[in-house]
Amino acid sequence: MYKDASERQKKCDAKVKEIKEMCESKYIKARTMMLTATSANDYNEARNLFESIKDYMDAKDFAEYCTRAITLLGENKQKTQIVGNSHSESNRSTHYTKITFSNILNIILGILLFIEPIILMYGLDKRSTSSNTQQPANPPKSSDVAIQYINFGHYEQDNDLSNGPEEITWRVLDKKSGQMLVISEHALDCQPFNTEQIGATWETCSLRTWLNKTFFNEAFSEKKKKKIILTTVLADRNPEFTTINPGNNTEDKLFLLNTQEAEELFYSNNDRLCTATEYGEAQGMFHHKEFPTTCWWWLRSSGHYSDDAAHVLDDGTIHYSGFGQNYGLIGVRPAMWIKIQ
Repeated sequence: MYKDASERQKKCDAKVKEIKEMCESKYIKARTMMLTATSANDYNEARNLFESIKDYMDAKDFAEYCTRAITLLGENKQKTQIVGNSHSESNRSTHYTKITFSNILNIILGILLFIEPIILMYGLDKRSTSSNTQQPANPPKSSDVAIQYINFGHYEQDNDLSNGPEEITWRVLDKKSGQMLVISEHALDCQPFNTEQIGATWETCSLRTWLNKTFFNEAFSEKKKKKIILTTVLADRNPEFTTINPGNNTEDKLFLLNTQEAEELFYSNNDRLCTATEYGEAQGMFHHKEFPTTCWWWLRSSGHYSDDAAHVLDDGTIHYSGFGQNYGLIGVRPAMWIKIQ
């Protein structure tokens, strides 16, 4: 080696580290700006930052979606002005503007969810995970085994409120000791993982409260509730992002699967594909243009950042990086342990 090769290598390594830290800092700043944006100017600033590091992670994709958000904001502002001017009464114009602003926010949420995410599928931790105080039995990994379903509880599904809620179909994921682990066959609703983008864990998120209070009381009679087992839900770390604090274990009747369970309790990506009920669709369920009939569904694991939550994509792959917790257009598939009669 040349006499100064070692010294030059050290300088190169230091420069690489410096560039990575700079890119990470810009990425976090841009992402925060995008998630909290309320105007075209906010999105433009975020886009400029993403474009300055376009080769870093998925910055290029985020820059494109900021551009789309800016375009749609401009189009909807123009529509609002046209319609507002057509009304002679100022109160009617103001009312229409409020409605349009709400619609704009929903459109933006859809745009931001329209992501071609980086799926990190390497180095998966295959350890056994727990959704109960006992370790779950090893589920069959062969798709030749017949999948079992049960009907249990009622929830609105056909989006026709006049005929009352429909029976919920659950897929059986595991059985042991007079109990069975089930998950709803369809995404029954769409909810944010947490109503605020503040870095919630499963322990503190609003979706946990919604499932165990609102949904629990709406979907199950008192007789059914007694068959649902209070479960120790483990706060396991996301195997791809182990530095994110998952919070503490919880005691719940209803919960979401974590990334490991979603990996181990289904046979394949195709097996994880999920469709939403008509009611779920009516709540604004997000669909990627390439998968118009299937939907994303939440997992309880944290994502790349503390304010992300992992989920399953509409092609059945597990998105370990996750997405912003306050997006309300992702499907909910409740899971629970119930007593076998």
